[in-house]
Amino acid sequence: MSYWYFTPRERQALIFLSASVFFVFGIGLAMPYFYTVPEGDISPQKSAVSAFEAQLQRADSTHKAQYASYKREYSPRSTNWQPSKSANSDNGSRAKPILSLFDPNTATEEELSRLGLPPSAVRAIVNYRTKGGQFRQRSDLGKIYSIPADLLPQLLPFVQLPDSVSKPKWALRDSFAAFPKPAARPFVAASIDINTAGVEEWQKLPFIGEGRAMQIIKYRQKLGGFARVEQIGEIYGMPDSVFQRIRPQLQCALHGGSLRRIALNSATVEELAAHPYLSWQQARAIVRYRTQLGQFAKTDFVLTIPELDDANATARRLLPYLSLD
Repeated sequence: MSYWYFTPRERQALIFLSASVFFVFGIGLAMPYFYTVPEGDISPQKSAVSAFEAQLQRADSTHKAQYASYKREYSPRSTNWQPSKSANSDNGSRAKPILSLFDPNTATEEELSRLGLPPSAVRAIVNYRTKGGQFRQRSDLGKIYSIPADLLPQLLPFVQLPDSVSKPKWALRDSFAAFPKPAARPFVAASIDINTAGVEEWQKLPFIGEGRAMQIIKYRQKLGGFARVEQIGEIYGMPDSVFQRIRPQLQCALHGGSLRRIALNSATVEELAAHPYLSWQQARAIVRYRTQLGQFAKTDFVLTIPELDDANATARRLLPYLSLD
């Protein structure tokens, strides 16, 4: 039996179906020639679409900015911290000396600067002369303690002053022999513990008077104890030359409870800002971090706070004074 055989009725149905298909497709193709759909005003729809696209762009920009801010604030910071140089040090700003003959009693500030003297030493010489001081011999230049120790031997041969000044024979030295000389303060070379030393112990060090000793102790109380010897150089008004002179005699022995620590997970903004290392803005940043991300699991997490990652390395300096309790 052939599969391609159709009965007369099937052939009629196939012809009718084929004609219907061609008729429908023909109407579709001929319709544009007989009927045109009038174009309406679609500007409102275009405006709505444009407004929606602009809203999507603004939302995308906002999300990108929020993500960048979050990444900047809470991404881990590098721990390769190096201590910064002392703010009072002039070593970084010293010019190459141009040595020539000079008289420290009459040399101008420009002449002193050309000799390689740091700005602090130039100011000290000018202030010394303004207050009535006078350099009588070459060694008197050593009275200026802010002159770097390596520069002073180079300058002495160029000082236009005698090597020494002889006292006149008619000086009445014998007439004052009967008057007792003031007892010189004994110089003690022994080391002192910067966390326990009192005013009297500090005064045994060279160039440390009662006022400066009290200033050191007051700063120690504000800090909550010293964590390292270098913190003595942070004290306001402490010349770097004095600090370098007494540094070999300083020790920092951390006894039990030597440092007063701040409870990182419960301290208020006022309690944090009371520490000398923190400003109000940095104290608020710590509390904001704790509020948004929960309590600190480790004290090292303060290293990720952007406000504490500054030129003073505040986060690193503050770590010894923090606790989680």
